[in-house]
Amino acid sequence: MLFATAKGGAFVDLESRECNLFSHSKTDPNSISANGIYSLYQDSMNNIWVGTTGGLDKIDSKSHTVTRYGNQFPIKNVWFINETNKGQLILGTNTGVYLSNIEKNQFYLIPSKSNLEDVRI
Repeated sequence: MLFATAKGGAFVDLESRECNLFSHSKTDPNSISANGIYSLYQDSMNNIWVGTTGGLDKIDSKSHTVTRYGNQFPIKNVWFINETNKGQLILGTNTGVYLSNIEKNQFYLIPSKSNLEDVRI
């Protein structure tokens, strides 16, 4: 189970009752990019994606390490995260909708008048 707050977030394993907290720290590069969390999403690989006021982050499901996508993805407000049937992330942001190629760490703005017939969630 995932929880988001204005001061970070947590994921809780209901079986083991283990709770892992995550938050931003200026001195820790393995922390999320900001504490203001707009969206959380667990992908098909069980990674946790965090949309914050500071950008997009991924928390690895096994190592719990954080990858910040601020350099590859200049948008700061990620309000919506979901996954297509092809394993691509689709992101709703303050500047538009983006589709990802995670293997290449690339994000593409979907033009507002695009034909989205090939994008299935």
